[in-house]
Amino acid sequence: MPTENQIKTNYKKLHDDLSDIYYDGTMGITKTDFDAQHGLIWDSMRDELIAAGHLTLPEPPRDLAAEVDTLKAAVIALEAK
Repeated sequence: MPTENQIKTNYKKLHDDLSDIYYDGTMGITKTDFDAQHGLIWDSMRDELIAAGHLTLPEPPRDLAAEVDTLKAAVIALEAK
């Protein structure tokens, strides 16, 4: 299993190679293609880091409205006793 540093180094190289091709201008890569490939590189790196256990996904955002509704229902139930 590759280390976190190995994964990041590999994708940094891909990024740098893509940037060289784009800014050199000799390969005729468009801005749209560059942006798409650029995003794909970082998304793939994130996915590989997650798969290797070097990165965890953040917790999903809390549903505060549902929590408030639950608390209101609990308060009403307590007041009814």
